[in-house]
Amino acid sequence: MPFDAHQARRELRRAIPILRQHGLRQSAKFCAEQLIGLNGDGSGPITSQPPPAPSRAQQTLALLERGEPSDAFLLAGTFFDLGEYARAAVALTEASDRGAPLPAAAPHEDAAPRDVFLWAYALYLAGEKRKEETVAETRDASAKSRVGNPYAAGLRDVLVARRRRGQLQGLGAYALGVVL
Repeated sequence: MPFDAHQARRELRRAIPILRQHGLRQSAKFCAEQLIGLNGDGSGPITSQPPPAPSRAQQTLALLERGEPSDAFLLAGTFFDLGEYARAAVALTEASDRGAPLPAAAPHEDAAPRDVFLWAYALYLAGEKRKEETVAETRDASAKSRVGNPYAAGLRDVLVARRRRGQLQGLGAYALGVVL
């Protein structure tokens, strides 16, 4: 299939607000830069030619745009924007499992893909934040090199299990890639 610059521009235009909504600012920036690069200076009309069949990217974008975000997602998004990553993850779950490897249980099996992504990405970032704090408090250089994300293994297990059951889509797969 030949590269269609007009189709790529349409998909990038749709992806940018979705990526920003999910807190992926660098990815949104990259897409915006690619969008400008496709047309040189960013000017010029986009012709509207209907694609012969929806691409995989279009299917993913349609899935992410489907339905209104839940109230829990909106609350978690505000926590995420403020850098309160663990709180964002907890906001997307009904209860916290004490003694579990993760501070917030995974969202329900039927949770929206955006909820699963935000939960996983927020927990990953909470773990990275905790790792940085531990490194800053540790004096021994060899101990600093052994410090890792305390939530990475638990997140990996949950996301891999969802993937095996066919419940991991789009940005959830991205979160799995980040954790791996």
